[in-house]
Amino acid sequence: MKNIRYIYLLLLLIYTGTVTLCQEIRSTSGWVCKEINSKYSPVAYDVLTLKNIDTDASMSFKEESKFKDFERGQIEVKGDFKNLHVDSSSQIKIIAIGLYNKVAKIYYNKSITLNENTSFELLIPVDSKLDSLAVHFLSKGKINCESIQLKTSITEGEFIQGWKEKFLRNDRGGSSIISKLTDLSLTWGLLKYYCAGISKYNVDWDQILIDRIKHIESGEDINMSFNQLIKESKMNLSNIENAETTVLKDLDGVNIDHNWIDKLAVDKEKKNTLLKMLNRYVPFENKYIKTPKEYNNITIKLVEDPIHSNSLPNVYERLLTLFRFHNVIKYYAPYKYTLKDWDKKLTELIPIFIGANTSNDYGLALLRLNASISDGHSPLPISPIQALFYINKQPVQPLPVHIVKHQNSFYVSNVDSLFSLRTNITVGDEIIQINGLSMKDRYEKIAYYIADERREMKDYFINNNKMLDFIAISDSVIFQVKNKNNSTENKAFIYEKEYYKSSFKVTNSETQTIKLARQNSGFFHVKKDILYINPTYLKDSFDAELLKSSSKLVIDLREYPKMNLDISNLVPPNVPFSLLQRSTQVPGYLESFFMHTPVDAVYDKGKKIIVLISESSISNAEFMSLQLKTNKNTILVGRNTAGANGNVLQIPVVGGGSGVNFRYSSIRVLFPSKKETQIIGIEPDIFVENSMDELIEKKDLIFEKAIELLK
Repeated sequence: MKNIRYIYLLLLLIYTGTVTLCQEIRSTSGWVCKEINSKYSPVAYDVLTLKNIDTDASMSFKEESKFKDFERGQIEVKGDFKNLHVDSSSQIKIIAIGLYNKVAKIYYNKSITLNENTSFELLIPVDSKLDSLAVHFLSKGKINCESIQLKTSITEGEFIQGWKEKFLRNDRGGSSIISKLTDLSLTWGLLKYYCAGISKYNVDWDQILIDRIKHIESGEDINMSFNQLIKESKMNLSNIENAETTVLKDLDGVNIDHNWIDKLAVDKEKKNTLLKMLNRYVPFENKYIKTPKEYNNITIKLVEDPIHSNSLPNVYERLLTLFRFHNVIKYYAPYKYTLKDWDKKLTELIPIFIGANTSNDYGLALLRLNASISDGHSPLPISPIQALFYINKQPVQPLPVHIVKHQNSFYVSNVDSLFSLRTNITVGDEIIQINGLSMKDRYEKIAYYIADERREMKDYFINNNKMLDFIAISDSVIFQVKNKNNSTENKAFIYEKEYYKSSFKVTNSETQTIKLARQNSGFFHVKKDILYINPTYLKDSFDAELLKSSSKLVIDLREYPKMNLDISNLVPPNVPFSLLQRSTQVPGYLESFFMHTPVDAVYDKGKKIIVLISESSISNAEFMSLQLKTNKNTILVGRNTAGANGNVLQIPVVGGGSGVNFRYSSIRVLFPSKKETQIIGIEPDIFVENSMDELIEKKDLIFEKAIELLK
């Protein structure tokens, strides 16, 4: 079958000097699509060659082609520059756009710094149906070369399967490729943060990693990989031998664990090289990390290249994402010591990232990676709806009911009025299953990806974000319901998306306490001598004199508080209320300092203060609770807080199109006694158990307990 397509070659020349561009296109007919017989065989399209290029300005050109539809495989774009001469600022940007019916499905954008021997290779996974591809090349700076040869090929089908099988089997030496990749990641991460040569000579350490993964794929021995990493890192061994470090004085090495070096599958001399570098570390300006003192902030800043925004990176880039994340947490997460067998988790996740050959699988791999650190600041690194899309492997639709988990059962907390009339499903009914899947299984399917060890925090997050209210797209839904009379029956209905979307209004969604706080700008008198304050809703016009004149206070910290509540007349002066630890120039070491109440604080020792806390009290709410607790008359009432205090730091993700935004707690926050708050939370003095009255009836039992204590 003859199937000829035409290339449209667009040359846009923008210049200030002379540009000479003589081109020779070897295939005047363009790319030719051929039938694909073998599952893993690539189809090579005709090569495009540009000859005698000489420009000191900018150049762009675009190659377009249409081909037989395919929806799974890989696009490979290779470029070779013959006799290339460039200056230090020369770059080329490659943008590949895959389309179907003129709608962009794949977008890949990557910049490459040119040198005298440049060639490049782009591997772009495809998991969406495509019928055409446009590849744009944009140059910047001086370029002089005899020719640029561009070659594109497409591999259709489950190409990754053969690759995955090769990676996961043992090699002839008896050491699995997974263990080699684990050793590679740990060594690469150590050099990234401890070896000054990488930053001094601006080594592209990400690309070095990708190159080494490819060599390991081809059977390279780990000793050879190690030698190449040391060579590429520009390590100065003589400087290390003569270095004397004093930076460890007054630092806490709570995150230090280099026992993995002894387990490396390399010879003793190589292990000693790493140990010398560790023991004789001298601070340097690391291009990947900006420490607090470098940019005048309280926490570090990560400098990483997201590479591109395609939702599905290739396998090497996926492993880069995993290795980056693992080493950032290993050296710069102050709570890393709470993670058991952190390096073992790396080994467990490598096959997951290798096998993530669809956008959905990659999204799930990222969710699983995020869950591995159990950080309450990031229960999910993505919106709950998008997480449900990944978990269900398809779009989801809302139900005309709200469902909450209490203990080990699931109840209707709200229901559309017309739907209730049709089905007799009412508030308080227990939902056993939906469309044949039990609510317990649905819950566990979601909870697996929530980054918190505490079951009550998983419950809170899932209930609060109404994640049980969505199911995979379906034309009909069957509920199995147990009503208040304990009789169980099935309720079926046809899904009417637009109707329920417009008519389902949530009623009774907040407590009377919160409603009054909103209506009264964050404060109101419960009784003449009891003042209730919710810092979330306070206005700048709030009269601080009310705090002084009220003998009894209820301060509600169950929502994220604004910091405009002056508590200097509620706490004693200059009292330490928290011990903070933050990352330093030395990877893995922390700097400690105490936080104190205001020096000029003047407080009424006879004032009674009740602080309301619960699972929803997070970060600033916990910080304010610690301050208020310095007052001996303060009583904390409710349930343990979220246990996610301190500033938040982001870790860039390769493949921004996934929508994932990694975050973690970058400051360790403890009680002055060094008692932990992370994950555990701040414990109340008086515990109020969660109940059906609170979840379903929206009764504020914590507030009621506070008023009872103040009477």
